[in-house]
Amino acid sequence: MQNLPESYNFCGAKITTSVEKVENYLDENTFQRMFWQIPTLVHEFNHEYTGNPYLYMQKNNICDVENRYYTYFIDTNQTNLDKLSKVFPSKKIYYYIQKNNLVTFRVANYINGNSSTQNHGIFGLLDEMNAYRLGATTALRLSQYYADHKGSYDKWIIEYLQETKSVMMAY
Repeated sequence: MQNLPESYNFCGAKITTSVEKVENYLDENTFQRMFWQIPTLVHEFNHEYTGNPYLYMQKNNICDVENRYYTYFIDTNQTNLDKLSKVFPSKKIYYYIQKNNLVTFRVANYINGNSSTQNHGIFGLLDEMNAYRLGATTALRLSQYYADHKGSYDKWIIEYLQETKSVMMAY
């Protein structure tokens, strides 16, 4: 997404993009801290991918500028292109969630908060779930780095669990 042009022509329409910078998500400039920011980067840049479907559409000869789409990256072999339809704000289900004691870790942020889940409803919720899924998958894969570079399991497992618990809990 870093190479995404600021604007380009798509099916006769000018598409303007805004792309996040990696530096916005790095809190320290050390290998150790940057390493643990990789799941966050995957999460945030997945939002960029989801909300900018036009390059995917162009690649697949889908010319439709009348509708809005999201592209959900599933894996390297599958991306789902979904046309956004009329939705209701996720806040509308907050009462049901409270009434049925279904409040979980991210309900305040994404059901009752002011995120894209209010404007894009279920599509915004799917965007968040997919971004957390990809971040958690990335965190799981980071364990291989530890196994390869940090010696025996008992020398690195506590640090690994401390660094990945937030992204795992969020998913």
